[in-house]
Amino acid sequence: MEKKKYIIAFVPQKNFNKYNKLSKKKINIHNYQLGIYSIPHVTIAQFYLEKSRVKDIWLDVCSQIPQKHISLSFKKTSNVSFDGEVFWFSLIPEQITPLKEIHTIVSQIVRSIRTDEYDPHLTLFNYILTNLESKLVQSDIFMRDTFELVLGICDEVGQLRKILIKAVVH
Repeated sequence: MEKKKYIIAFVPQKNFNKYNKLSKKKINIHNYQLGIYSIPHVTIAQFYLEKSRVKDIWLDVCSQIPQKHISLSFKKTSNVSFDGEVFWFSLIPEQITPLKEIHTIVSQIVRSIRTDEYDPHLTLFNYILTNLESKLVQSDIFMRDTFELVLGICDEVGQLRKILIKAVVH
């Protein structure tokens, strides 16, 4: 049976469009940018799974994670490159401990694609340094929102393309 790439992540509840607008303040984006085809999110885990197992895995995750909603605020940014050529511009949450705890639980249920240390962030776009033209100012990123846990489908670069299931809060 064919496996698809899925993602468990937190997505903003109220300020959804503000993250997309932040992404638009930079030009000369490489191949990843929040927008119509990419939903703003903080990844917990990405994994491959057969479609027939998705619901059972999601129920298992939801039964073991106490926090289905989490308040996150962002005041710092990150510019990371894995190859020295393409850089990833992300917002860094102030409180990362709850996200790391949730990641640990989820990683015991699904086999995460990434095996490096978990680094919670909300990626806005990627770029090639020589092409970047900035319009984003530090005050733009002072944002806070309540994020909800979701399961969705993601693409090869980790963009959350479609939300399949939202966590039910009892």
